[in-house]
Formats: sequence, C-alpha cells, structure tokens
Amino acid sequence: MDLGGKSKGNLAKRFMAKRIRIFTIAVVVWAVGVPLGSGYAGDDPLVDAGVLKLLERKKAPDFSLEDPDGNRVKLTEFRGKIVLLVFWATW
Repeated sequence: MDLGGKSKGNLAKRFMAKRIRIFTIAVVVWAVGVPLGSGYAGDDPLVDAGVLKLLERKKAPDFSLEDPDGNRVKLTEFRGKIVLLVFWATW
C-alpha cells in the first residue's frame, strides 16, 4: 500500500492553506493600518471621526428602564460603577 502520494498531496494542501491564511492576515492588517496612516500631515482621523471626544468625561443623562424581571432601574443607581449599555434589535 503506497501512502506516499497521499501524504505529499496533503502536505501540499496544508502548505497552500497556511500560505493563504498568512496572506489573508497580511491583507487585513494592511487594510486596517492604511486608513489610520493616510491623510495629509497634521490631520488626525480620530479627531475627525469624533473618537477622541469620547475621552472627555461627561455625565450621562439619567433615565430608567425595565429589567428582565419587570422592575424599573435608574441609571443613577449605578453611580460610581462601570455600566455597559448594549442596544440591540431584531428587524
């Protein structure tokens, strides 16, 4: 029984798959890096996008929502704690 042909074929397929993965990762890294480095000297895309404004601390307006148990919960009840709000919808 000759497994030499199958072994070489599998090795070639794995080698090609590895090259494709490396190429894909390189393209993704390049694609993410290009927008950050492009633009004219002195332009900051983070400032233009308003991202750096998020670093300024501002108090969120108080509001209340209903939790899964039907109880009203106000944002001010979590003062001093980190709060993560997740908004989602099914359309």
